[in-house]
Amino acid sequence: MKIDPAFILHETEHWQLNHHLASRLPGYLMLGAKTPAHSLAHMPPAALAELGGLMAMTQRVMEAHLHPKWLYISRYGHMPGLPLHFHFIPVYDWVEQLFWRDERYRVLQ
Repeated sequence: MKIDPAFILHETEHWQLNHHLASRLPGYLMLGAKTPAHSLAHMPPAALAELGGLMAMTQRVMEAHLHPKWLYISRYGHMPGLPLHFHFIPVYDWVEQLFWRDERYRVLQ
């Protein structure tokens, strides 16, 4: 998948960090592999060596600048045709407040 350079925040030899293209949530980022692999088991060793540091750096910068209440980091892996990628989803106080105001989620309290 080709990402518009305006959305790209950081790149290394093996990874690309960009804004999520379909989300309106401020700070929702994606860290995607440049290798067309769908599994960590199939990633080159050099890409795996970079991954932990990139994830930590991304979390550090997001927490320092965006101050989310929580930061969810996840891999869903159910998008055919897309390489391995991770979601960095900031959850702000205002997001949580909107969530709990929605009647559909009251049963979760």
